[in-house]
Parts: sequence; structure tokens; C-alpha cells
Amino acid sequence: MLYWYNNDQGLASSAYTSLLLKNTLKVINMLKIKYFCNSQRK
Repeated sequence: MLYWYNNDQGLASSAYTSLLLKNTLKVINMLKIKYFCNSQRK
């Protein structure tokens, strides 16, 4: 019983982590594009 509970927690946290990573990458890409556009304008 405890093992399955811990396993579920692990799966949930890994899914959450991957979501967090995807969102972080999105933000980084957006910032890169913004910075690139700003540096091109100068």
C-alpha cells in the first residue's frame, strides 16, 4: 500500500517537473527572442 502511494507521488512529481521544465524553456526562448530583437534594433 505504502509503496504504491509513494510510486504515485513520484509519477505526479515527475510529471509536474517536466511541465515546469517545458514552461521554463518557453520563457527562456521568449526572453532570448526579445533580447535578440532589442539588440538587432540598436
